[in-house]
Amino acid sequence: MFFGESLFFIDRYIEILKNRVQPDEVTTFYNFDYNFQSAKSSISQGSLFASRQMLIIKSEKEIANSELQELIKIATSSEDSYFLYIFYGERSPKNQKLFSPNFVRFFNPNFYESRNILLEESRRIGVSIPIQGIDRLIYRTNNNLSIAVQELEKLSKLQTTISVEEIDKFVAPPIDIGLDNYIHYFLRSGEYRQLVSYIETQSIDEVAIFSYSAKYLEEIYYFRTALERGKKLDSLSVLGRKLPPKVERERVEMAKKLDLKLISKLLYLMAEGELNLKSGEVKDKKMFLIQKLIEIGKLLK
Repeated sequence: MFFGESLFFIDRYIEILKNRVQPDEVTTFYNFDYNFQSAKSSISQGSLFASRQMLIIKSEKEIANSELQELIKIATSSEDSYFLYIFYGERSPKNQKLFSPNFVRFFNPNFYESRNILLEESRRIGVSIPIQGIDRLIYRTNNNLSIAVQELEKLSKLQTTISVEEIDKFVAPPIDIGLDNYIHYFLRSGEYRQLVSYIETQSIDEVAIFSYSAKYLEEIYYFRTALERGKKLDSLSVLGRKLPPKVERERVEMAKKLDLKLISKLLYLMAEGELNLKSGEVKDKKMFLIQKLIEIGKLLK
């Protein structure tokens, strides 16, 4: 069993376990598609082409103890069956004792640990980046190693020494969880007053609101597309990076609420608002923002 704050280490050690076990077949369930009977069958019955089975369950919700006990029993009774339970909840799971002593809690690394890991990754993928660049990357990704490593791989395509300036240019700033919460509330309810109040207290630039909202909607667009195509709605599959569990839940919630036509309309209005502000023709930016939010809010109610 793996759980804890560091999604990076959880994902890394999943791959380490896979490489060590060398399963013939890996079956993965997420909390939204988990089914006990299907999970049980996946490790209790070998196929014609796969004798060594590995079951991975990734969930933000705790699985019933009776079901976990049955899966553990199957895995421990056969040398060819392996079971790994990943708990993404925001607290320690109550059922971790069922796995004792075979559970690991991963903590987020401190700044210097992150620096050493990213230096190691940069050498592995052949990226030339000074220590100042590594430090800036840690800051820009809010010390989220999963995102930092993905950004490092993208930067490697520049095929040049990565400077601080290039990181500022190509790597988006960290998620403002407070702003993210208020934008989520606005898009869910169409009520703009709380968002405007937060913007005023935090002195956030109006252009940044349109830009961030457009990025938020773009992610919802991808989730909605995955939903309509019957794909799994986990952020790693949809966006190519793992979002914090709460943020991922909210993206999925909005994807189920808004259809592609409405999302496209909202994206257009956000882009239009940003361009109008950047043109320099708007004298009262706050009033313009409020008027645009009211316009968008009417579409959401």
